[in-house]
Amino acid sequence: CDVFGTGHSSTSISAALGLAVARDLEQKDNTVVAVIGDGALSGGMAYEALNNLSILRKEKKNMIIILNDNKMSISENVGGMSRYLNDLRSRKSYSEFKENVESALNNIPGVGKSVARTLKKSKDSIKQLFIPGMLFENMGITYYGLVNGHDIYELIHAINRAKQHEGPILIHAITRKGMGYKNAEKIHGIGPFDRESGELLAKKTKKTYTDVFADSLVALAKNNKKIVAITAAMPSGTGLKSFKKYYPKRFFDVGIAEEHA
Repeated sequence: CDVFGTGHSSTSISAALGLAVARDLEQKDNTVVAVIGDGALSGGMAYEALNNLSILRKEKKNMIIILNDNKMSISENVGGMSRYLNDLRSRKSYSEFKENVESALNNIPGVGKSVARTLKKSKDSIKQLFIPGMLFENMGITYYGLVNGHDIYELIHAINRAKQHEGPILIHAITRKGMGYKNAEKIHGIGPFDRESGELLAKKTKKTYTDVFADSLVALAKNNKKIVAITAAMPSGTGLKSFKKYYPKRFFDVGIAEEHA
């Protein structure tokens, strides 16, 4: 269960690092796992935690990060991290590539094992070819991916391997938000809905506060060119989708990064 409550995401790696340090100070050996979404990875606090994880690498202490990558925050992801992860998704799994190559080399009589050892020593240069940017590896976090997040057995295998690893390791799991349902964005906060269409069963009888705010902002922006709209991954929840429709150049979604907004 969660042992740490939070608001608008991006805090799980920090909380897990604190738990891992406490575990090591108490000389225990339990596994600590942080789960973070690709949307939450756009929040600044996540990078502060990733930067600080080097203390575990130096001491060869274990901590697992599961990156639940579904191309979504509350709405669709935006920004550079989203593009970076899209690039990773399009590449063949580095972990799978490395295992297959080492296995093949080890089976070559006479020279195979020697070549495999050389390959391990040059693994960073090999990774540069297959993982663009190598963001996580360059920060001292071992990258393991890609994993089908909807395949329980594949996840169990990845987690068991990660538990044997010394230092922080990130498992890159690919999932689909609202798997099996239509309109994934509406499923973020949901009441009773039709399973086929994804539409809410309760019909609105009058305008909500959000509707009034959205209409008013659009009307004001028509006469005031200085009005812009900024949201942290919530264009629908804050009623700013209509503003974006009429004034796209004055609309800014910064991802789940409220302090940056």
